[in-house]
Formats: sequence, C-alpha cells, structure tokens
Amino acid sequence: MEFPNIANISNPASSVASLADTKDPQVTGSHFASLVEGLLENVEQEQDQIGTEIQKVLTGETTNLHEVSLAVANADLSFRFMMQLRDQLIQTYREVIRMQV
Repeated sequence: MEFPNIANISNPASSVASLADTKDPQVTGSHFASLVEGLLENVEQEQDQIGTEIQKVLTGETTNLHEVSLAVANADLSFRFMMQLRDQLIQTYREVIRMQV
C-alpha cells in the first residue's frame, strides 16, 4: 500500500505541527483534502488492478497465484484503511455538530 502524499514525510509529528501552525484554514483544509483524494485514488487504482489480475488468472494468462493473492491482500488492506478513515471522519463530524457554542 503506497500513499503518495505521505511517502515523503520523514517526521510525521513535525508535518502535523507545521499544519497546525498554519493560520489559514483553507490551506490546511486543501492539504487534507488533497491527502484524502490521493488516498482514494490509490485505493481505486489497486481495486482496478486486482480486477485485471483476477481476470488474467481466470483466462489463464498468468499462473502466478502468489502475486495475485498478495495484491488482493494489499488492496483489501487499503480498502479497510479507507473505511476506518471514513468512519473516523464521520464520528468527528458528528462530535463537531454536537458542540455547543
């Protein structure tokens, strides 16, 4: 599972701190949005790749089931990660909505 927007971060704590220091909420929001968008695109690409690999196995174009099963497990892990992220975002949204001002 590769996360293109996260792969270059050497120290996640400093990156989060630099985001927190940003005074402009649009900059922080757009960075987060692009991060989530990149993750979604990655998951979608992996799902497409799995469909192609399974089709190759079914048509007999490839006999390397080990690589196909690893790719399926990788895509499943990516999908589960995105589902957990979605659930956490929904939970956070609900908590913000319940806050009294």
